Amino acid sequence: MAIEINDVRSVQLTYNIEEWVLKQSDLWRNNERDGQIKIGNRWYRTPDVLGIQRIGPNSNNRHEPNLVGQIGIFAKKDIPSDTVIGEYTGVYGLEQEFERRYSHTTKYAQHVAYLYGVQTKSGTNIHIDARAILPSDQDNWIQKEQELQYAMMAIINDGHQNVRRYDDPAPAVNSRFTNIHVNRFPQAIAITTKRIRRGQQLFVEYGKRFWTHMSRYEERERVIRHNRERDIASIES
Repeated sequence: MAIEINDVRSVQLTYNIEEWVLKQSDLWRNNERDGQIKIGNRWYRTPDVLGIQRIGPNSNNRHEPNLVGQIGIFAKKDIPSDTVIGEYTGVYGLEQEFERRYSHTTKYAQHVAYLYGVQTKSGTNIHIDARAILPSDQDNWIQKEQELQYAMMAIINDGHQNVRRYDDPAPAVNSRFTNIHVNRFPQAIAITTKRIRRGQQLFVEYGKRFWTHMSRYEERERVIRHNRERDIASIES
């Protein structure tokens, strides 16, 4: 169930959500592009608290060795539990629009991997497609950390050791997403669930359903790619 915030001027705290929403609203009204994270009594720019790094063999990856060489989000400061760290952003669209645009292409799995679902107050399913605002080349993500501060929540990795045994405990998970409605508009925000120390990687749970669907989507892409290559070969011959 989404948390309802009908007035962004409200400062009644629920995991600091209302206060955080108020701060972001003030920033947008003043045409300031920097997101903010509150630690203690001080507000920090998002890039001063979170950073994009390539995961090395010693980057807290004992629980997820398969991530070595990939991109992750790391804390630049100690972050207390129950801290709102950002919003899952991207291109909003209806579920059927997303299916119509990508379902018969080889880009389907790429976009599904960065898709987050929310619901309007009337129950309409909406997709937030973060892949649509991320550079295609991951190597550029680290260099563009300042520009990608609004997309950082989509880069947080899954903290499970083995996605094929998703019911096993995942001690690495230290954050979670929650859905909110701000003036009836659906949003998804990330909140820390544990204290995160400087240098630690942030992890959430994608969910068993995500990985089940991803394997199906990747297989479907392989079939589409194979059929296209076969058709091209047939035409050329």
